[in-house]
Amino acid sequence: MPHLIDKLEVYIRSLELASQIVSMSDEIRPFRFAEQMAASAVSIASNISEGAERTPKEFIRFLDYARGSASELHTQLQIAIQSNR
Repeated sequence: MPHLIDKLEVYIRSLELASQIVSMSDEIRPFRFAEQMAASAVSIASNISEGAERTPKEFIRFLDYARGSASELHTQLQIAIQSNR
């Protein structure tokens, strides 16, 4: 039985992003940096999902955690792009 979260666009897109980052992590060096990027991406989707199972007030807090992970991933991607120039 599908969860309501499976219809949330932000959740669907966060899963797609996490899948893309994880699938390209073998190409990123150093390996620890790739692990950090994958963890940030997975954390976005995980926080959205976990928050959706809680009260509305807690959901907002978990969306804020997801936003923090998205900011972390954004910075990591910027570093990866700049280091490949």
